[in-house]
Amino acid sequence: MNKKIVFVFISLVFVCLLSTSMVFTADNSTEAVDDNLGADDSDSTATVDLSSNTGTIDDFKNDLIESDYNLSVKRNYEFTVGPDSKYADNGIVINNSIIFIEGNNYTVNMNSLASLFGIHNSNVTINNLNIRNTKNNAIVVTNSNLTTSHVTFQNNEVADSRAVLVSGGFYNSSFDTFTNLRQEMGSAIETYQSQLIVTNSKYGGKVHYFRKSDVLEVDCVLLLEDGRYALIEFKLGTKEIEKGAKQLIKVKNLISDEIKEGNTKIDEPSFLAIIYSGNVAYTRDDGVKVIPIGCLKN
Repeated sequence: MNKKIVFVFISLVFVCLLSTSMVFTADNSTEAVDDNLGADDSDSTATVDLSSNTGTIDDFKNDLIESDYNLSVKRNYEFTVGPDSKYADNGIVINNSIIFIEGNNYTVNMNSLASLFGIHNSNVTINNLNIRNTKNNAIVVTNSNLTTSHVTFQNNEVADSRAVLVSGGFYNSSFDTFTNLRQEMGSAIETYQSQLIVTNSKYGGKVHYFRKSDVLEVDCVLLLEDGRYALIEFKLGTKEIEKGAKQLIKVKNLISDEIKEGNTKIDEPSFLAIIYSGNVAYTRDDGVKVIPIGCLKN
């Protein structure tokens, strides 16, 4: 199978498996009406023609309001202690709104001090925006619809953080880039009781092939930039699943033994998976994920 095609397929599998978590609790309340964006609808996108000087996050919120929540960005924004301190806990809170942001490849830098958005009961679309150095989650979505396209999420290195956290909502990511992010359970996307569509987005990483001997090999090792990796086998039918699972577990046990003996600094694989030509997705008792190739069509 062509390595480029394999990489696209497996990248989608890796983010969906690592991004889905079991539990999420969010506080939908907001402390001050002044810090929230209220509902407003407009048929066209207003262009806020500002100077190229970098604005504060408070400027970003005000630009959204002045554009009737249809903003064509014309400058960069950066979290500034003092005027932006009120956004440190929840970022810019969006309630009951319809918002469109055309980022025009400008950058919002949170300086590792805050999230960018907390979205509640709203519909938000963001295109062509660079979101960098957020704290905790770059965007938190609760009972809302979020669409991002050609958005770059970068350098969210604070512990227990990710790019997008969705609870009871819908997230459509297309042609986005997630890079240099850190979180054990879903550094890119985590969802709970939500719908997720990911199309042609980039998560960084490489596809490798593992072989230790004539009988010990793995079809695909997907390695992400932060060192996490997955072991994956490809099988044509259900009859080959058992064989593939045994092979994956054998390699995982080999790695575990090497770790215990101090012969390697790598961690155990994040997950084991078999991609096959069937139509039922499930997790085996031994923990191996079985994924129909048809699940990767988006």
